[in-house]
Amino acid sequence: MQRSVLLENKHTGGTVALKGVKYTVPFITSKTKVDFQGNGLIDFLFLSGGEHDECFVSFFLKAATSIFAIILILLFDFSDPFNHRLYWRFNTLCYLAIGIIVVDYAKYLYTTQWVNKAIQDDASFHYDGNFNLFYFIGGLWVIRTILAFYNTAVKTQQEAELTI
Repeated sequence: MQRSVLLENKHTGGTVALKGVKYTVPFITSKTKVDFQGNGLIDFLFLSGGEHDECFVSFFLKAATSIFAIILILLFDFSDPFNHRLYWRFNTLCYLAIGIIVVDYAKYLYTTQWVNKAIQDDASFHYDGNFNLFYFIGGLWVIRTILAFYNTAVKTQQEAELTI
């Protein structure tokens, strides 16, 4: 149950040398990864297991979504691209993407809470979470818009088949 957390410490003011020229900067950031033993099931599921700040649940959800997308691409029928069954498969893929966003956000919240409880003595360090909900919501909005257009094409083809 080895888990790890990426911590960040910002120092105000400092100098940085680039190609032999020293520059004055408003702050310098130090990052470190701390390894520890998880205490329970929730720690095991939602705290990072090593590289890339990836937790157990989100890794398997992303792997399942990738496998589902590959299967969807392989089963795509180019002779009948606006099939009603394909719409439901694409819709399932979109809900898996929503699940990834929810799990990543839950991981971010849990890790932030865990770190705040763990390092109460040293306020200079904090969790370096790189989760930004607004980027994920924007990407999801684009995916749902494309899916809505695809649904319209599926309905148009069904209406055309019924009228013929």
